Amino acid sequence: MKFYLSTLLIAGLFFCQNLFGSDIAKQTEKRVNAIIDFQKKAFKPKSHDDYVRLRKEFDINEYFKILTKIKIKTSYYFDYFLTGDSYGSYPILLALNDEDKKFFKYLENLKNKPTEDTIKIIQNKIKEISEENCTKNKEYPDLPQSMSSENCIGYLKFLEVENSIEGYLDFIILRIMGNQFLLDWHANYNDRKIVATKESLELLVKHDLSASVTENIKDEDLEPKVEINGNLIKIKVDIFTKWGGLIEINYLIENNNFIQIKEVKEKVIIKYDCGIDF
Repeated sequence: MKFYLSTLLIAGLFFCQNLFGSDIAKQTEKRVNAIIDFQKKAFKPKSHDDYVRLRKEFDINEYFKILTKIKIKTSYYFDYFLTGDSYGSYPILLALNDEDKKFFKYLENLKNKPTEDTIKIIQNKIKEISEENCTKNKEYPDLPQSMSSENCIGYLKFLEVENSIEGYLDFIILRIMGNQFLLDWHANYNDRKIVATKESLELLVKHDLSASVTENIKDEDLEPKVEINGNLIKIKVDIFTKWGGLIEINYLIENNNFIQIKEVKEKVIIKYDCGIDF
């Protein structure tokens, strides 16, 4: 009788864990797709008036209505700035203090063509923002920033993250996919999408890969995993990119006075390259 009850208990725990895992995968997919749908609302400004309208109509604080377990710290403002180089353009997500917010308001209120002195001030400020928020590609440090815009993540340390599985997954979704809008030319290499179910993976690759390539992938292989051990958190997600394929990413994060990514390890599961060079 004891053996029978123990067996039932273990089976019940196994069932609950798998049910919970499945739910996390579905919730992750739901959030990822909601982010993608919201990003489609962004439009490329062709004039200063368009730029002002874009900033009013496309407010990235809407992210926090989707990723409900994270928020920007008090006294900071979550915003973005469109920039670029000779290889493409891209947005930089920012945590602004009061002084920075005034600068962006100043840009919005510009009605006439700025003087040369004003242009220099703006250029210096843009350079300062880029240097503070973006890092170079570690493997290819000479790459233009537009080709590694996914490394513009200086804002992350100003986020407050709920100490929960959902909280850390929201954090990773924003880190990976937060600035995938209004990308131009080489910046489109930043196309990594989190996949948490086999169905989602198959929809992504159906035009690019044969079914036999993904037939050995199971839902549980793609299920996001979060392990919380005090201030240290391990997170596993899978992403798909047209320039690399299916990749498993393991993060080690420290959440103390501010959240910090301590280590990132990547493992290619299915190698793929679409063959498109910008």
